[in-house]
Amino acid sequence: MATDGAQTEIAIVAYPNSQLAAIHGLTDPFVEASRISRDLGSTAAPKLRVTHWRVLRDGKTMECSLDTDVQGPPHPTVVIAPPTLKGPPVLDEPARSLARWLREKHAEGATLSPPR
Repeated sequence: MATDGAQTEIAIVAYPNSQLAAIHGLTDPFVEASRISRDLGSTAAPKLRVTHWRVLRDGKTMECSLDTDVQGPPHPTVVIAPPTLKGPPVLDEPARSLARWLREKHAEGATLSPPR
């Protein structure tokens, strides 16, 4: 993660049966940490950008559904897949699209955090 004032984007993936409480429970502290850092005038702390991603109804396209900093296109540095209470996703087309997207983000240098 950048510590020189560069932007770090934390992407949180909303996949079928992912825990919404986990998605929002992760989003809020990251957004607050970024705000507090800005308010304190920190130039060394990374600027945090939080995005949420989901597979569209077509089952093939990933969409950014929330972006806390719309300056430029999203480019995740860290991708978090929150936990689920229902076990792993069914291997259908949306799951395959999500897996392709995760592989692309990893190939672009993003760190992946799998569900636990």
